[in-house]
Amino acid sequence: MTVTATPRVRVVVLNYDGGDMTIRCLEALHAVEWPPEALEIVLVDNASIDGIVPIVERTMPSVRVVEHTHNVGFAGGCNLALRDLEGVDYVALLNNDAIPDRNWLRPLVETLGADAGIGAACSKMVFAPAFVALTIECPELFHDSDLGVRISGLTLDGSEVWDHAQFADGCHRGETRGTGDEPVCWTAPRAEVRVPVEPGADRADAEVAIELSADVDKLVRLSVGGAAVEVKVGPDPQWYRVPAVGPSFDVINNVGSRLVLGGYGGDRGFLERDAGQYDEPADVFAWCGGAVLLSVRYLREVGIFDDRYFMYYEDTDLSWRGQLAGWRYRYVPDSLVRHEHSATAEEGSLRRAHFVDRNRFATLARNAPWPMLGEAVYVYLRDTLVIVKHQVALPLLRRSRPSPRLALQRMRAFGAFVEMVPRQLATRRHQHVDGTTRRELADRWAVPQ
Repeated sequence: MTVTATPRVRVVVLNYDGGDMTIRCLEALHAVEWPPEALEIVLVDNASIDGIVPIVERTMPSVRVVEHTHNVGFAGGCNLALRDLEGVDYVALLNNDAIPDRNWLRPLVETLGADAGIGAACSKMVFAPAFVALTIECPELFHDSDLGVRISGLTLDGSEVWDHAQFADGCHRGETRGTGDEPVCWTAPRAEVRVPVEPGADRADAEVAIELSADVDKLVRLSVGGAAVEVKVGPDPQWYRVPAVGPSFDVINNVGSRLVLGGYGGDRGFLERDAGQYDEPADVFAWCGGAVLLSVRYLREVGIFDDRYFMYYEDTDLSWRGQLAGWRYRYVPDSLVRHEHSATAEEGSLRRAHFVDRNRFATLARNAPWPMLGEAVYVYLRDTLVIVKHQVALPLLRRSRPSPRLALQRMRAFGAFVEMVPRQLATRRHQHVDGTTRRELADRWAVPQ
């Protein structure tokens, strides 16, 4: 009888001032069902000042800590734990703002073990909270273009939940209040706001409160589950309350990544209610670095992250490189992770936009067919000129204050990409392409926005 050894797995968690959030992730990893002697947890600290390294060393001696002298981003930080893979069969990457299910690892290992052509197995990632849907309706308005109401506050049982709420169909954000950093949201005549709740919590007496105002007096119907109230909303902001009854639901963050027409990487299933539509395993174009198990064979053949990416698109780039070399990736729905989306990088910030723009073009320059790169560059520069016209040139002509921040960000990002071009083209020339052309691969996987 042949005894097969349990595959040895290294799990890499990157920390940059994650504090208690990182501790929570490491504690959850210790509860994952996998033999401890075959599980190595590595915490890579990117020169944080949150003070958790001595805490981890004292309370979790089994965790191997790797410290860097400065912040080298997601790509450079993870690479510190990816360069030496001796004695390891698989490497898992897990965001420090993610909580894995107890059975998170085993389905991923089984998937990679069953097919040597699969380079990565990725988890089902849902947002950390569950949600209840608050529906806002203005029954006297009939056209989608009509202006509904203005949302300026949201609480659950008296606690602010704005930052983790999802402003879904019919919600149009883009205005601020107070100091200028506090967002508000205008709605269409019908809108849905997803209010975060604790998964599985008893909400028998829970109550949602929402602060609303309108351009003129309007009749508004607020409903959560089977509970509904009708209120009059006027120009002065007022708080209105409705019981938070009815079942909660999960919302998809990522179920594998996709290639979007125009050369964008995107989260498959992003912001969809989890209604079982992704309960079957599937091949995907790319994997998300937030929760994935990678084959060591795959990494040795294709390589690791490009350190220069710092953050964003490094996983899309490595996935695309592997696709060109003939590797496949598999989404595994039985592997579940709850994720605090953008907990470590502000969604919508200019800093985030810089790396997303620069790294998207760098990824296309290395991996995409030339027409896809050319079209993406053309659209980006065209849109940048439109922004310059409307936010800089026209205000100056009207002797009003221009708003050059977005235009400058886009120009700086494109300039930073141009600096990366020589290296991208050099690696492109030496890239191993197995059995398919770049054009065929893009045509097979690219989907509409």
